[in-house]
Amino acid sequence: MPVICARQQFGVFYQPRPSDGVVLVLRNPQRPELPLMGWRVDDLLAVADIDRRDLQESPRGLHSLAPWVRGLLAMQANTAHGNVAVLVQWLDVDWLTSLVQPAGVKAEKSAPSAAALVTVR
Repeated sequence: MPVICARQQFGVFYQPRPSDGVVLVLRNPQRPELPLMGWRVDDLLAVADIDRRDLQESPRGLHSLAPWVRGLLAMQANTAHGNVAVLVQWLDVDWLTSLVQPAGVKAEKSAPSAAALVTVR
């Protein structure tokens, strides 16, 4: 299974913490029982169910700077300092899977309801 490093894709060059490193496994849309690829991130803080109606389109011009952002989502996050508002990037699954297309798997456009990977910091 190919694994893409989020640090390399997003240009994060500072040293990771010793505890960093989680691989999220994305399923093949044509055969959900098989993995399509892995996405290596520093940390996974939460998995959230979201209502598509809460997603906001990316601001005009953001795509040229951050092609991986399909939209934005305002959420509340519980931190040591209490409940705070955060803005989460909704990753474009088509962009993500275009980085590695395994042999024998035909690329297919994802529906707007496709799962999003979100990181809240």
